[in-house]
Amino acid sequence: MNKNKIRFDLILLLGILSMLTPMAIDMYIPALGKIAFDLNSNSTQIQFSLQTYLIGYAAGQFIYGPLSDSFGRRPILIIGIALFIITNIFIFMCYNGLFFNILRIFQGIGGASASVISITLVKDIFDRDKFARTMSIISLVMLCAPIISPTIGAHILIWFGWRYIFALLCIISLVALIAILLILPETRAKNKRKKFEFNQLLNNYGIVIKNKVALYYMLCNAFALSGVFCFITSGSLVYNKIYRLSPEIIGYLFGINIIFSFLFTILNSHLVCKLGSKNLFIMGLTIQLVSSITMCIFYTLHIFDIYGFVIGIGFYVGINTSIYSNAIACALQELPSEITGTAVALSGVLCFSVAPTIGSLLATFPVNSAMPMIFGMLLCSICSISLYILTEKRIKLSVVLNWKNIIFIK
Repeated sequence: MNKNKIRFDLILLLGILSMLTPMAIDMYIPALGKIAFDLNSNSTQIQFSLQTYLIGYAAGQFIYGPLSDSFGRRPILIIGIALFIITNIFIFMCYNGLFFNILRIFQGIGGASASVISITLVKDIFDRDKFARTMSIISLVMLCAPIISPTIGAHILIWFGWRYIFALLCIISLVALIAILLILPETRAKNKRKKFEFNQLLNNYGIVIKNKVALYYMLCNAFALSGVFCFITSGSLVYNKIYRLSPEIIGYLFGINIIFSFLFTILNSHLVCKLGSKNLFIMGLTIQLVSSITMCIFYTLHIFDIYGFVIGIGFYVGINTSIYSNAIACALQELPSEITGTAVALSGVLCFSVAPTIGSLLATFPVNSAMPMIFGMLLCSICSISLYILTEKRIKLSVVLNWKNIIFIK
């Protein structure tokens, strides 16, 4: 495939792959109580299925990246999606709470392949800035999925029952698998593949972790996403309990975030080749920080009431698509192309370890005010900015050392 050339159907396929895990996490949330009742389990056991999915997802990401570096992207992706399909079929037929949780682990392992390899495919095809532009479109889909999935899941629960939520996931992933078989090219050349060895796997992860610049970019991305998770965790409760809004109105307000995300994605795709992914990454972090500070001020002083709150949330959540794509682009630029899959895997593990953990911590606070959520978002932004400052210091130090080495050699 031509470098920096990609068909629309491939972009669409990669977008579908990126939304499988957010849908698997969020679509069945409205049905947790019904699932617990039908499986003769307590609510706590079924709620733990969120964690079991993430355990499988993290384990899958850890191994899929290095495997795709050694055996190619396409076969590893096919295996992962096939596992995702099979586990959805078994979940559809499941009648035991413990078995349900075990199946969720394998569902997470299967879903991880789509998240890791969809990014590595784009990196194989594009250079840094055009990679960021393409990833901003894919990340828009990924970010929209957790916002709209609970609504879709709630309607399926009412019309057909909770099992058909997993039937829909099965159908979507089956369509994706057929598309992979028909149109997806192999982007990992055989001459770039290395024999898979466990010691080499650990060594590759060591290379990524030791590259502090790349690691800090990944952590910046993880904390920026964590701020969004703060909203996903508490946003609907804040709208309902604090602002006394109906579920229908809340759905529309969540839709506003999608509009903001879409606009920022379009803007990022037009500017990234002119300004560069690094500059847009800095702008994204700044917008998140300013919007969270503004929300704190507006909410504390009762300025603009809910209107200022909704707009602030829109900017904070919407800009995350730009931050995500540009952070990954900058991180991968610092690393050898031979370990792209490994680097993407580590980035995914960090995102889906840090973000849900912070979201879970926020969930322990009673929703008597919007301030815990806003303050959590602000803290995540401050962490992202602080990590970026450390990244810049590392880059400047590296430049100085390289310059001194050149002078010494001369």
